[in-house]
Amino acid sequence: MANIVNVLALLAGGGSPPVYADVESRYFKGADPEVIESAVNVDLAALETGGVDSALDISIGGAGDGHQFLVTMDVLVGSLAGIPASRVVCYMASSTQELAIQRQAALDRFYAISGNEVYTIAGGHTVVGASQGLRFMGIILLAYVPEQ
Repeated sequence: MANIVNVLALLAGGGSPPVYADVESRYFKGADPEVIESAVNVDLAALETGGVDSALDISIGGAGDGHQFLVTMDVLVGSLAGIPASRVVCYMASSTQELAIQRQAALDRFYAISGNEVYTIAGGHTVVGASQGLRFMGIILLAYVPEQ
């Protein structure tokens, strides 16, 4: 498992750690990075619309022989107005060279469909591998940057 902590949520919350009862976990499983990306982003958009909960932590676990990856999103439940909208980008490759190519392709695809909205890599980026090292999936946490 590899984690991406949403530093923006921690800062907006005053930097204090959340109480366990205030954290809800959500799970997304699949073998296709675009399917996982879409499901997580739908959930993130719903959090944004709700206005009181925020993604605190996102982690991804490596696939086993079934090649299914698991993304876990911990949501901080409570009033945290002012946290920028977040989205994820997922990609998959089978070599280190291909990882770099697929990472850029996934970011290009995301920015092409996000229109005029500006996102930046704010929370982090991590890659995990499937058993036998045949496939790797990366996940990047992006934060919305409003125009000044």
